[in-house]
Amino acid sequence: MFKTLIVALDLEADGDRALPVVQALARTGAVTVELVTVSSPGMPPAPDAYELIQRAQTFGWAHDVGTVVHDIDPALGLVQHVARRPEGLLVMATSARRPWASSLFGSVPHDVLRATDRPVLMIGPHVAATYRPPCTTLVACVDAGDLAERTVPAIVAWQRAFTCAPLQIAEVVAAERDEDAARRRLDAFAAVLATQHVHAVTRVVVDDDAVSGLEALSSGFAGPIYVATSARYTDGRMHWHSTTQQLVNRATCPVLVVPARPMPVEWRAELDDDVRASAFDDITMAVPQPDGA
Repeated sequence: MFKTLIVALDLEADGDRALPVVQALARTGAVTVELVTVSSPGMPPAPDAYELIQRAQTFGWAHDVGTVVHDIDPALGLVQHVARRPEGLLVMATSARRPWASSLFGSVPHDVLRATDRPVLMIGPHVAATYRPPCTTLVACVDAGDLAERTVPAIVAWQRAFTCAPLQIAEVVAAERDEDAARRRLDAFAAVLATQHVHAVTRVVVDDDAVSGLEALSSGFAGPIYVATSARYTDGRMHWHSTTQQLVNRATCPVLVVPARPMPVEWRAELDDDVRASAFDDITMAVPQPDGA
């Protein structure tokens, strides 16, 4: 079960788009919030900590909800930080300029997904600031093969923490594809979820465009959140045409992205290397507030 929403911020205006969504989710699930930003090693934490305090005040959170992470690599710093919080869910906003980019971090969301084996809630560029649902409806996107089953732990954790609506699981098929095969996959996935006491409604969506089909399906749901997997994070290349990336870039609701592959061995070795400890530090916000703040 998710108990903390860990919000990665680059302290630029674009990055704050995730905060209204997080505020709504925190109220829905009665979970805590942690604001995290990454700074270069050796930089004083006070200026960044002050920026986090201002955001915490704006959204009604305590002054000590923030952490300044010191690391030479923002993505690895975030991955390492989240790894030490087993009941935390990382939340990141992406930029309209590129599907996986943020204004300061560059391609940090993409790099995080290549490095982590944990789900990440992506707030894409078309998620409105007014997206503050009183409850959420997960819409899980099922694909061929066994990748969908990788989402089961994240779905169960989400359902227990946030939602009051039945899970929707859907597969989008083109008009000429076999709908019966899709129904069999959906029924098999629903059976797996049932073993975890999660009830699911199955739907076959006929549409040549997966994003359009899912958007049409979810238009009548309360607070839709898409769940998607992709195996395309570990080969070192960008894949702009995967359904997951199109969802994040085009959808009007957040996407819970579940990496389909375990963390690559070379990344894990780098993260666990004691040599990195001297270049990595977490500083919980505990600086005095300026007068009048």
